[in-house]
Amino acid sequence: MSRSDRPGLVTIPISHFCEKARWALDRAGLRYDERRHIQIIHQFAARIAGGGRTVPVLATSDGAFSESAAILRYADIDDTTAANALKVVDAELDAVGELLSDGRRHLAGERFTAADLAFAAPSAPLIVPAEYGTPLPQPDAMAPAMAARVRAWREHPAGRFAARMFAEHR
Repeated sequence: MSRSDRPGLVTIPISHFCEKARWALDRAGLRYDERRHIQIIHQFAARIAGGGRTVPVLATSDGAFSESAAILRYADIDDTTAANALKVVDAELDAVGELLSDGRRHLAGERFTAADLAFAAPSAPLIVPAEYGTPLPQPDAMAPAMAARVRAWREHPAGRFAARMFAEHR
């Protein structure tokens, strides 16, 4: 990665939040260019980098991460963490699938409710429905491994339910 392609970390020199972000990025072995600013001026730099008024802000090709906790999560997605996250996603889908196994059409009652919306909306990154509020890349445009995962989630009972909620109620 060339120096110009590296993420930029906007900081102020003395801040435990900024140190937490630096430390997490360093431990993860992620290269970045730190841009230190004095207080008050940092607000302008943070906004230019895609954050709000506070630092740290990590500007990457994946977007801006403002808040040290978000930067820690960004630095922590390795193969083990990703595999564990997929297990959690699959377990949640299985739990909803089990709930739906009695033939119900909605999660909580006879009609579409906030429960259905609260499940379907966060399921969108898994099933990438055509009815989503903005166009999402479809499996044919994805890397083969990701496309296979999306197709599997779409076929899961909970994925089919979420897709139906989008199709019928979005």
